[in-house]
Amino acid sequence: ELDLGQINELVKNKKAKPVIEKAISHQLRLRFHSEAYLDKLSSNRAVTLFLNWVATLIPKDKYIIFCNLFRFPISNIELTEKIYKELERIFESRNSNFSYDFNDTKWRDDWEYYRQEILKEPIIWKEVGWQKMKTAINSVLVVDVRPEGIDNLPNPYFFWLDIEHVLDFLTDEDGKMEYIIFSQPNDEVVVYDSVYWRKFDYKDEILTIKKEEIHGLDYCPAQFFWTDSINSNSKDIKQSPLTAQLANLDWLQFFDTSNRHLNLYANYPIMVTTESECDYENIESGEHCKNGFLANLSGDYIFTETNQLQPCPVCASANKLSGVGSVVTKPMPKKDEKELTKPIEFVTLSRDLLDYNNETSESLANKIFRAVTGLGGAVIETQAVNEKQIQGTFESKTNILISLKSNFEKAQKFIDDTICRLRYRDAFVSSNINYGTSFYIYSIDE
Repeated sequence: ELDLGQINELVKNKKAKPVIEKAISHQLRLRFHSEAYLDKLSSNRAVTLFLNWVATLIPKDKYIIFCNLFRFPISNIELTEKIYKELERIFESRNSNFSYDFNDTKWRDDWEYYRQEILKEPIIWKEVGWQKMKTAINSVLVVDVRPEGIDNLPNPYFFWLDIEHVLDFLTDEDGKMEYIIFSQPNDEVVVYDSVYWRKFDYKDEILTIKKEEIHGLDYCPAQFFWTDSINSNSKDIKQSPLTAQLANLDWLQFFDTSNRHLNLYANYPIMVTTESECDYENIESGEHCKNGFLANLSGDYIFTETNQLQPCPVCASANKLSGVGSVVTKPMPKKDEKELTKPIEFVTLSRDLLDYNNETSESLANKIFRAVTGLGGAVIETQAVNEKQIQGTFESKTNILISLKSNFEKAQKFIDDTICRLRYRDAFVSSNINYGTSFYIYSIDE
């Protein structure tokens, strides 16, 4: 239970701010690879972070070309959608079970109606919950109560609170939230702890209480949506199925965009031709090219402010790093040379080099897919495999789905138990949320 003095101090100091910022940064990277955008303006700052990283890897002129080839939606979306489609099988179990115990059957009937028609379970977990798992893994599940309806019973509801709106929070060693403070529109601050729901006006750094209500639970009616953490030292930053592969996804997007540049050389090869004397001349000033450098009307070289010869703008431009479709020159053969070179020829890339780069991207994409969805990915029906290989793939995919679905089970159980306690009080006994263990994937027999 927080008193008003503690709340004032927590709102001002925001002790959890470093953790919240890390969680937001983590989610931005997940959204970059998981959410389709049509242009850079509608995307988030993770795109800028990605392009800043690319700028450290390649020369400036190649970076400009990379940015021009970098298009939305990014190519990684195709892979991540394929991954999520595999993982979505957790909602397709053949032996799922949802049971709720009450000390009177009339409450069970009321609850079945309430959870399906009012809370929109279970579809809300498959639609909204699944989307939050992909793009807002650090969101918080919050339970509140609307005014009593015609049945004279409390009307609890829940929602996902984005971590961006959280001002401060505290969790215990088991990951249970002791309190949470978050912002709402119109300069409102909401505080939930183990005793109260409170709402404040927050203007000029002054809190003015608007609403205070005892919820009657012995715990805070809020909890992190996801259970799995990225490591033991960062328990409040949650691990998405893609978290361990974020670095590989960055490289995959880099390779894919770079390969598009490389493939342009097949359509627009570099042309090599015999050089001719530079005829650059500025008619107004009389400046002209002299052996690749600028000279004045009298034929004297022109120097820069650092006492360096001023390069000819035409020759200097021709000597830059070449790209696709470039034209480069070679010296005119001397009179005493016996073998004359071809006046015009094309420099093309070998098929092996093009294939190697494309195969590298494909190999990395397969590695990411196998790591997230299970060893071996989908069973390859066109390839001979033995029983142990099939069994290993089957068990690996099943284990990943079981680990994933346990997070949804814990989240739904927290919501269902909390809402039942608020609506039915002591009439509610317990619940059992089980998404099942037998999913619609290849069986060992198949």
